Amino acid sequence: MALITWSNMLSVGVSEMDRQHQVLIDLINRVGDLSGKTVSKADQQSVLDAMMNYTLVHFKFEADLMQQIQYAESKAHLHEHDDFVAKVQGMAQGFTSGQGTQAQELLVFLRNWLVTHILNTDRAFAKALNAKGIR
Repeated sequence: MALITWSNMLSVGVSEMDRQHQVLIDLINRVGDLSGKTVSKADQQSVLDAMMNYTLVHFKFEADLMQQIQYAESKAHLHEHDDFVAKVQGMAQGFTSGQGTQAQELLVFLRNWLVTHILNTDRAFAKALNAKGIR
């Protein structure tokens, strides 16, 4: 079962950001699909690594756009990204160690953080991008 389902409610109105958010949602759902299943640590780590690697690509994409338009709220936005990476890296160890409680905590965190970040922080950023003609 999907942790997050893409819908137009999650759209920020910048096509490339929306496309990348859909990829992130798919990757988070892949992490969720592993929860509670008998899967090797290597397979778990592979999916977590794919999610984190793509997350870093996405965050760099956003950071480059922020610099391009000289986004006034970039410092706070980038700080959220840094906090996310640090938190997930710490929690991922519990997921791959097979500790059910920590795995569930990671999945809830991923779902809640991404949805909240898209609906609040990224939407505000997208408005600034739209004002500069970026859609």
